[in-house]
Amino acid sequence: MKFLALIASTIAALTAATAAKVDSDIFSALENGQNPDIIVHLPEYEGGMRIQQRLTRSERRVLARKVRGEHNKKYQEKVIEVLENLGVEYKPLWIINGIIVRGVNAEIVEKLQVLPEVTSLEADKEIARIHDPMVHHVEIIPNKRAVEWGVEIINAPNVWNTTQGEGITIANIDTGVRYTHQALVKNYRGNTGSGFNHDYNWFDPRGQKVPFDNNGHGTHTMGTIAGSEATGIGVAPGSFWIAAKGCASSSCATQDLLLSGEYVICPTKQDGTGEDCTKGADIVSNSWGGGQGSTTYLSMVNAWIDAGSVPLFSQGNSGSSCSTANSPGDLAVVIGVGSTDRNDQLSSFSSRGPAVDRAPNFVKQKPDISAPGEQVRSAYYTGDTAYATLSGTSMACPHVAGLSGLILSAFPSMTYEELRAIYEESSTMDVNAPKGGLTTCGGVEWKQKPNYHYGYGRIDATAAFEAARRKFSN
Repeated sequence: MKFLALIASTIAALTAATAAKVDSDIFSALENGQNPDIIVHLPEYEGGMRIQQRLTRSERRVLARKVRGEHNKKYQEKVIEVLENLGVEYKPLWIINGIIVRGVNAEIVEKLQVLPEVTSLEADKEIARIHDPMVHHVEIIPNKRAVEWGVEIINAPNVWNTTQGEGITIANIDTGVRYTHQALVKNYRGNTGSGFNHDYNWFDPRGQKVPFDNNGHGTHTMGTIAGSEATGIGVAPGSFWIAAKGCASSSCATQDLLLSGEYVICPTKQDGTGEDCTKGADIVSNSWGGGQGSTTYLSMVNAWIDAGSVPLFSQGNSGSSCSTANSPGDLAVVIGVGSTDRNDQLSSFSSRGPAVDRAPNFVKQKPDISAPGEQVRSAYYTGDTAYATLSGTSMACPHVAGLSGLILSAFPSMTYEELRAIYEESSTMDVNAPKGGLTTCGGVEWKQKPNYHYGYGRIDATAAFEAARRKFSN
């Protein structure tokens, strides 16, 4: 009883003294007799590296890692010293200036929250979720199929004579991938031709050393990104893919997403050693999120951009009302993707803008662009020849990831900022009225460009390549 009273009094003292600094969920967990994992936040790197535009993406990844590591070290050393003395398990992060601390008690929280380096303590949570799709159909089809409607409507095959994404590595942070699937096995980067090497190519923050998918969402999204031409499902069938299992199931813990965010930029061997940023991803596809106006992953995304990688997020399935754009897709710095159907109508479930407007991290314009996301057939996790037809903005974002792979393969010096401008210029507004909800959001009608339904429009590979050629031929 005395011990419980001591914890209660300590929590009460912390609550009174540092309510703005310590996440209330930490107090709640301690009061309930739990020992939560927490994230210690320290002053973030704010220098930016956009002046380094003309380095190669591999060089930018190396530099981004170095600069952030040097910045973080100045703040993390003192905190790590305290954690070592307390004998607690911890994991420093470089993608943000933070440290994951596992299984804390009231004493640990008290000692950490008084350190001058610490800006806040956050409970590890599973607030983010995959943007749950609607499952329409699951089938086993081992034979060659025609190009899927989503791949065809964005005119991806029109540019395959130029490139199919060769030389580009695309990652998804999702529920994992069935790497032996017939549509994905050949361009899994861990396929050596005589076997598989998962070092630098697969990451599960919970320790599984061999790629797997216990949900199906990740396999489906990767199939749309990089599925084989023979199966007809992939936008960039010549690209390589790697994966990080940021979502243990349909929910995604904050620490798992942050650790995955590090890995896709600077992957390691399966034992965590041998970090090599030259092997990182050029494009990161994310079909997860939740809530609005959250900056939880802003520093992670900024690190990706500084590293030369393209951050793509599905906009969420909270439509058809206006002002339903989800985080992190509502961050100003990311490309948020809405969903359309085979008739070029915005899906009723697709989240609309305007987004939370808190400059400079948020702007009203969301989604940024749209892509096929309704009744999309792709690979599935239940077998090596299994396919499923799903609907959601989760299915739209991978189309943009695949097209980004095609563009970066053909124009290797293109920066993220330039790619974003290409999408804004080339996406088509030759679409039909959105399904469900209002046809005007934020005072902007759906026919205008941009608007809060389709953004700058539905992506088009032919138009994007023409716009890129004009820019890079000057």
